[in-house]
Amino acid sequence: MKNLLTIFLTLLFALTASAQKHIRLFLGDREINPHSVHYLDPKGIDAIKFAVGASAKKELNIDAASGDSVFVIEMKDRTGQINYDQVLEMYNVDSVVKKFAMTSGSDGMSGYEAIQHPKTLVFHKSRLAGITVDKPPVSSARPNPMIVVMHIYNRAYKSAEGRILHYLQGAVNGYGDNEHFKMYKP
Repeated sequence: MKNLLTIFLTLLFALTASAQKHIRLFLGDREINPHSVHYLDPKGIDAIKFAVGASAKKELNIDAASGDSVFVIEMKDRTGQINYDQVLEMYNVDSVVKKFAMTSGSDGMSGYEAIQHPKTLVFHKSRLAGITVDKPPVSSARPNPMIVVMHIYNRAYKSAEGRILHYLQGAVNGYGDNEHFKMYKP
């Protein structure tokens, strides 16, 4: 618990510091898409390790640039974890829609930018709320439809691991200095 408190306080500082702009997320020794934080189950987390920049090599054995914030999530249970292709298959997404770019959403809201490299995402079945297709108006700057993989909204996080995931979600979405993110800080 002391380790989680230290990470939590460090994270509180790191996400508000302007130098920490690039988040790298690892699940064990495998680097995964940072947007995976929306879809991980905090109940399965055993530990979250954190380091910034060059200290990541010493503390986590990971090469990182000076502006990188590196998080390593150790899971005690990976049951229920699936990849992007399995999510599309689970929801019977047809071959035409599978070619669309992907974004995330919750509570019926979407509109985030397309997530780069969705095949590097990790999902937990318990965090999925469904899939929709966002078809923007013709006048939109983004005329192409996108797959929206809906996640269960995160207000219910009570554990320290869940609160850390909440901070990471805000950081990944760029809410660090945004009033919307600040009002949801635990």
